[in-house]
Amino acid sequence: MRAGPYAEVDGVTYPAVALHGPTVRILAFGDEQPLPGFEHDGWDRWGRLVDRSAISRLFWVQTTATWSGRTVTVDNVVGNKATFSYDGDDLPLDNPAVRRIGRFEWQGTVPVDELSDVVEVVTDVPL
Repeated sequence: MRAGPYAEVDGVTYPAVALHGPTVRILAFGDEQPLPGFEHDGWDRWGRLVDRSAISRLFWVQTTATWSGRTVTVDNVVGNKATFSYDGDDLPLDNPAVRRIGRFEWQGTVPVDELSDVVEVVTDVPL
């Protein structure tokens, strides 16, 4: 499952941030440095700035899924965990996987296998 921005560099697709500048930060996750040039950013991830000219594809994935009978927007996926947002007033307050971040806004992090009916819409970003 994918969600959010991505960049393809040297045939490998990485999660990314800041797709619209002259450089793009690509991300990798895990304890080990993925490749030379990646630096640990203190947030349990590795990052590397890549010049836009070295990128073969940029794209954004908008993902929705069903969790606990409700349609949620998947914001990002790291390993086997997905962070989602939900607008409404009917998520269970006693579930430790979710928290209310506004009057009708919720955020949760759950194992990917708890999500069903996944729909990914991919939009290419011009290089």
